[in-house]
Amino acid sequence: MVLVINTTRAVFLLVDYKFYQKLIESGFNPYGMEESYDRFIAAFANAGYSYAGKYTVNGTCRIDGSNRLGKSKDARWLPTWNISAKWNAKEESFLKEVDWLSYLSLRGLMGLLLVWGLQKIQLQYI
Repeated sequence: MVLVINTTRAVFLLVDYKFYQKLIESGFNPYGMEESYDRFIAAFANAGYSYAGKYTVNGTCRIDGSNRLGKSKDARWLPTWNISAKWNAKEESFLKEVDWLSYLSLRGLMGLLLVWGLQKIQLQYI
C-alpha cells in the first residue's frame, strides 16, 4: 500500500514493504533496468469532399504495425479507419432568412479506433 501525504511544504511518501516484496516476487525489479526492442511504423491516407458548402464528407485510413501487437506476422498490422459527414443546414434556402440563427450543422462519425493502453505491465493493488 502506498500512502501519499501532501502538506503545503512537503510531500511524504510512505510505502509498505509488502508492496515491493510482491513486485520482486512476481519478477518485476522496480530498481532495475531492462532492455527491450520496440518497432513501430504507421501510414495513413486522408480524403475529403465538399459540395456547395452544404455537404461535406471526409475519410481516413490508417495502418499501424508494431512488434507489440502480437507474435505472429499477421497480428502485427492493425488497420483503422473512419468516415465522417457534415450537413451545413444554415446554407439551405429555408434557413437562410432566419436572422437569429447564425450557424447550424449536423455531423456524424463512424469508424474503428486504436487505443494502445498499457502495453507491458499492469500493476495490481495489494
